[in-house]
Amino acid sequence: MFKTFKFNVGGYLAGYDEIQLVATEDEDQKYILNIKSLYEDMPNMPKKVSKLLVELFDQKLDEIGVRNWDHNYINEAVLDGIQWDLEIDDMKWSGSNAFPKGFDDMISLLTDLFGFPEQSLYE
Repeated sequence: MFKTFKFNVGGYLAGYDEIQLVATEDEDQKYILNIKSLYEDMPNMPKKVSKLLVELFDQKLDEIGVRNWDHNYINEAVLDGIQWDLEIDDMKWSGSNAFPKGFDDMISLLTDLFGFPEQSLYE
């Protein structure tokens, strides 16, 4: 189970979206969720979410195979486009105009579980 999850995606003329989930030290074992978006208003941020919801999300990340992704995905043929970064605790992944298998599934989870802004399909 992770203590921190950070993801951002965006690009030239496309704006950016960012999400963070950080474990609290409180007895209630909640996580602080914060979503930022250039083009979408994200009311009520940051807010607390249950550990149970984050555990479900973490389990789904494992099913997708996120922790087994290569650490860098780059398509050098595209100059402008979409860049992304992902951090789970001390592990990091990033990409520029290239995306691992399961990337869209992770985006869908973020949208469905936490209200992350919908993204175009990348795979």
